[in-house]
Amino acid sequence: MAHRVRRVSLDLPGRALLVHRVPTRGLDQAVRALVPAVAVRFVDAAHSEATISEWLERVRADFDYWACRGIPLHSTGPKIGECVTVGIDHPQRDAGKLHARYPLLGSFSLASMATSTGPRS
Repeated sequence: MAHRVRRVSLDLPGRALLVHRVPTRGLDQAVRALVPAVAVRFVDAAHSEATISEWLERVRADFDYWACRGIPLHSTGPKIGECVTVGIDHPQRDAGKLHARYPLLGSFSLASMATSTGPRS
């Protein structure tokens, strides 16, 4: 079975290849066959890189929307295989507003950025 990989998150901790992937039948064996002399560790991902990238683009497109509502987005980024991270001043106060705007986005990781001074991405 051929496996199409658009982008892969790889790391080499402890002299092993670390592969974040959504579990797919046959993928582990295919990767190990490509690098038989390398120790490979797999980390299960809840969401593909492509899905998280789509979610991230949607949130980043709304920087002005949130700024006009008094909720500046100070940082955004992916948490590999898991969710989109968003840095805002008051996560507990504003979490419901973000979840209401993006109900199909899966999960967010909201971080307090109360000491930050401007939007970044």
